Amino acid sequence: SVSHDLRSPLASMIGAAETLSHYRHAMNEEDQNSLLEAIHLEGERLDRYIQNLLDMTRLGHDGLTLSRDWVTVDELVNSAVGRLSRYMPNSKTIVSMPAQ
Repeated sequence: SVSHDLRSPLASMIGAAETLSHYRHAMNEEDQNSLLEAIHLEGERLDRYIQNLLDMTRLGHDGLTLSRDWVTVDELVNSAVGRLSRYMPNSKTIVSMPAQ
């Protein structure tokens, strides 16, 4: 849903910012930078969602034409794994897909 799509990155940003605010003195620099990067990336993600929402609004008012593009499975999986690794940096993700 649109509500979930907008709130999810915002919740991640708030959580990371609160963690930095309360615990940065007990965190090493690498962990602090990881949280700052997560805030930045989730902010960009939220910006894309908002832009898409605005584009859909314009599309509904004939102010925008739809342009479709292909996305490979590799791109989709790499994007999902990359996002997951930001939240679980110490975990290992194994992706297994049939050759077809």
